Amino acid sequence: MNDLLELLSLFGGEFAEENLHVNESETSAIYQVDGLWNYMMCQSKCSELPSGKWRMIDMQTLSEFRSQLPTANVWLSNEELIHVDGSAIKAPYIAWSGQLMMLGTGYSETCVCETHERPKVEYTYCRKYDEGGDPTTFATCAQEKVEDGWYPLGGISSYRQNGNDYIGQAFWRWAE
Repeated sequence: MNDLLELLSLFGGEFAEENLHVNESETSAIYQVDGLWNYMMCQSKCSELPSGKWRMIDMQTLSEFRSQLPTANVWLSNEELIHVDGSAIKAPYIAWSGQLMMLGTGYSETCVCETHERPKVEYTYCRKYDEGGDPTTFATCAQEKVEDGWYPLGGISSYRQNGNDYIGQAFWRWAE
């Protein structure tokens, strides 16, 4: 089962259904926190959501979910854009019109949080028992793994197991 959907099912009672949106590939979700919040409280509200893997929405995720959000000003997570203007700290937000704007962090705006499923990784290995067998078997196995899209993980290792000597190579790739 998809990790993100599993997470949401575990904590489903903690999310207002009308405020929660999941993308088509079920790898990203956004949640609109009820009420209006200043910038720092929005960051805090996102980090308090179940699993601790939520953060304020960024521009890329906002563009993916824009049609599912109300026409409202939304705080954006982008530390590079935060700056001091006189005595006010200003942070980015997207206005209902779609314009990127700057606003003092003390003002209250819509708070939207995002989370993403981490990519899945799978592992395999090749190994050769030193006693007997074709010495090219290990090299052939490793070559076939690379041709199938696997990446070597570390270097070749040698180890002893149950009184036998082995050499091995671990591999990884992104799971499909």
